[in-house]
Amino acid sequence: MVEPQNERHRIEDTKSSFNQSPPLLDLLCCLLVLFVSAGVYTNSLDAVFVFDDHRAILTNKDLETDGERTIFDLFWNDFWGGAMSRTQSHKSYRPLTVLTYRYLNYWMWGRDPYTYH
Repeated sequence: MVEPQNERHRIEDTKSSFNQSPPLLDLLCCLLVLFVSAGVYTNSLDAVFVFDDHRAILTNKDLETDGERTIFDLFWNDFWGGAMSRTQSHKSYRPLTVLTYRYLNYWMWGRDPYTYH
């Protein structure tokens, strides 16, 4: 006859080994998610600017590094490049996004849609 305590340990050992997946399976699942995500995303790389991209990127003076606006101006403007104090402003305050658009996209590649996607 098996003691109840030993039986409990044997069941717990079985459960813990059942819940652990092999490292190769974990790697394959991660790679599957990576490739499916990349496959779906690559469709947008050759796309053009649409909808709000025109105001947020094409006509936004805060993105221009050679323009009349300084880096400090974008902290006083909304996402679209307009003053936050305007009544027409949506009050969309996203300075980190505009900073990345300004220095990682516009400064390095201009207004090429490929780099914004």
